Amino acid sequence: MIKNITNQSCRNKFTVHSFSMKRPVRISANGITYKGTEENGKIIIDNIKVKPGTECVVFDVDGAKNIYFRLSGNYCFNYVKEIHIGKNVREVCIKNSMFPNVNLVTSDNIRFENGRDVLIHDGMLLNSFYKTQDSILDMKGVTAIADFAINRCKAKNVINTHSLKELKTRAFSGYDCFADPETKTKIFGDVIVDIDMNAETIEIPDDRYNIRIVNKLIDSKHNKAIRIHKYKTLKKLVNHKLPNKLIVDIKGDEDEFWEFQSVLEDYYNDSFDSFEIYGSRYFKTYDGILYSADMSNLILCPQSKTGKVNIPDGVKRISENAFKYSKIDEIYMPSSLKSIGKNAFKRCERLHTVSLNQGLEFLGHNAFDMCRQLKNIEIPSSIRVIPDYCFEDSPLEKLILNEGLIEIKESAFRHTQGEIHLPNSLRNIERYNFIEVHSIFVNSKVLPQGLLTSVAEQSNTSDDDTVVINYDDTSLCIPKLFMFGHVYDALKVMERLSISDIIDNSDVFLLSNCA
Repeated sequence: MIKNITNQSCRNKFTVHSFSMKRPVRISANGITYKGTEENGKIIIDNIKVKPGTECVVFDVDGAKNIYFRLSGNYCFNYVKEIHIGKNVREVCIKNSMFPNVNLVTSDNIRFENGRDVLIHDGMLLNSFYKTQDSILDMKGVTAIADFAINRCKAKNVINTHSLKELKTRAFSGYDCFADPETKTKIFGDVIVDIDMNAETIEIPDDRYNIRIVNKLIDSKHNKAIRIHKYKTLKKLVNHKLPNKLIVDIKGDEDEFWEFQSVLEDYYNDSFDSFEIYGSRYFKTYDGILYSADMSNLILCPQSKTGKVNIPDGVKRISENAFKYSKIDEIYMPSSLKSIGKNAFKRCERLHTVSLNQGLEFLGHNAFDMCRQLKNIEIPSSIRVIPDYCFEDSPLEKLILNEGLIEIKESAFRHTQGEIHLPNSLRNIERYNFIEVHSIFVNSKVLPQGLLTSVAEQSNTSDDDTVVINYDDTSLCIPKLFMFGHVYDALKVMERLSISDIIDNSDVFLLSNCA
């Protein structure tokens, strides 16, 4: 609802009766004189004089539809208490110093807010005027702050900044009444507007304020760490270039702790090479890596962490995605470790050394997939099943499979190379395994189910490409193009026979004895 203009003189508008080509304009009424130019119905006012004692200034020109007030000069009309905006005004550009004591803005214009003590145009704060220290600066509905909008404003009590989304470069020029001046982190309401980028550690005072960061303030070039006190603050730092170390110093309740891991993975993990957490009931850090508070679960390694990692004794589980994309090159497991989650080391492209402990019982899907530098691995006898795609695109050259292994799932060792020794305990091999292997040693007369069909199932190999099955002093050559012949089903029949029976019937199966 548009309020009535409090001063009767404000109801009188200035009138321009006719328009022509560009010409100077001078308009006087009610103790106010405007000067400017007019062209084709557009009036630009750039100068104003206000008679002493005048308490209300009207920004309007009757009969004009496009009016722009761009007032220059170093005038100060400190006796003006009210400004009124007419319905045809398109722009008002004034300095706080020109009308320092205005405490009411009225408007007939839907683009300018009516009944406020500040000047707001389409959600942008244009002028706060010279508010005193005990005043309240109410930012309700303000989405942006214009350059110099709060210049020389003294109000410290700033409220309702929750809609604020944009700060112009010089929005806070001439304003020094920030909430937390001793930390060099400047806060306006609940919005951080400036940070000491020369400090070794960026301090976010989220333990004292429910802060937000609107502009992209953090672009770390000199900072070594950033310290926060609430997990949810991490969400507010999206799109900022953060320092290498994240310090979480918990003070009070641990709100939203359950989202901490996912937020790190989704938005920030590649920013850090080290985590530090203090005062948490749920998390602990060791060597820059995030663990559960009881150190039984390794939760997350920063992606930018490099070098060797020794997981401490007592850890039982490595969470899924824990080292995904990390830059580490060596990992050593403790004897206490029982489980490695899916994708745990996926695409660790610098990882060349992995020491799997005896006692490890579970490997997740894709656990070591796409580890391009990983050439050697030994699977402990405590592992019964190698899951799908576990080492799929890791070009292993030396693979040791110990007794106790029962099954190898699809594509677990798709691009493994060199020669393979299969344990007697192995019963089943699913498709797309050992497709680049040319020599396989078995110690049992009975071949694992799926071995022959797996190694022969090729689509991009030469006519004379073979895999050699070695048993005792006997070697049997299997053509890798077998699956495309009319006798491919013979492989499945062969897998149900002992290797001696296969050799005895090699002429039936169109095979050759490599010896």
